[in-house]
Amino acid sequence: MKSSALTDSQQQVLLEGISAFNQGQYYDCHEILEALWMDLSGANKRWVQGLIQLAVACYHASRHNYKGAASLTQAAEQKLIDPPCPWIETEALCTEIRVYLKALSHWKIQPPSADYLKWKIKCQLAD
Repeated sequence: MKSSALTDSQQQVLLEGISAFNQGQYYDCHEILEALWMDLSGANKRWVQGLIQLAVACYHASRHNYKGAASLTQAAEQKLIDPPCPWIETEALCTEIRVYLKALSHWKIQPPSADYLKWKIKCQLAD
């Protein structure tokens, strides 16, 4: 799957989406990145879809839909890691995802800690 460089305007939209995610505005992140996703192809499209799925997973978890959150988190990880997304610190994020998935499996028994919904995506795009 081939990737190409993002345009300046695409990078700006990506940064806006990541910022919304990092502020816990998961629905807004989804909306912002969806417009970008429709404009991309190849690996770039796959990576943005992974970020969208991760945002929607966090949104589901915040609304106590843990089954939906787990399913989308797993799908997001696959899209971001294979091949690794170059725009974010992929390995660090996937480590967080694995911790998150483990926590989700326990949340069926007890309510989630808000701390699990406060992790951040670290962007590697040049400012």
